Amino acid sequence: MRQSTWSDHETLDTIISALDLSSASGYARFLQIQREARAPIEAWLAENASKDMRPPAQLALIDTDLAELGHSTSASPQSTFDAPRDGVGGVVWAIAGSSMGNRSILADLRRSSPQFPAAFLADPAMPAFFKAIRPHLANPAKSTAQLAASIAAARSVFACFSSAATATREIA
Repeated sequence: MRQSTWSDHETLDTIISALDLSSASGYARFLQIQREARAPIEAWLAENASKDMRPPAQLALIDTDLAELGHSTSASPQSTFDAPRDGVGGVVWAIAGSSMGNRSILADLRRSSPQFPAAFLADPAMPAFFKAIRPHLANPAKSTAQLAASIAAARSVFACFSSAATATREIA
């Protein structure tokens, strides 16, 4: 799956890397992108994933950080998310796997701007979930069709985050 989604992941990494997370506005934009993308993805997972395959909810943590930065969280997300129902493994792989990148961002944030709130980035629930679910995600598909659905679903996650980055350009 990693190889099939590499370019999507690189596109998103380029977008996130361009943000100045040492500034309050840059960090707030990062959090708004996270909120904008995760809201419809979390809703999709609530409808389509079994409880054991559902990553920990992150929206309340993001809202806490945004509020501490003085940013409103009242706006409804504009992003939408859809993925093949058989692609739950791909959605979970992309969302839970993002916790590794978030740990790196947290380390940078602690060095550059330790005063910024980090409930979302520092929460241990997602990395713990990823660690627990990782053996299942190593082989998420039982068939070629399910593998294709998982890849398409993971690509949809990356596209949702990229779209959220575009949607939040004017917010922060």
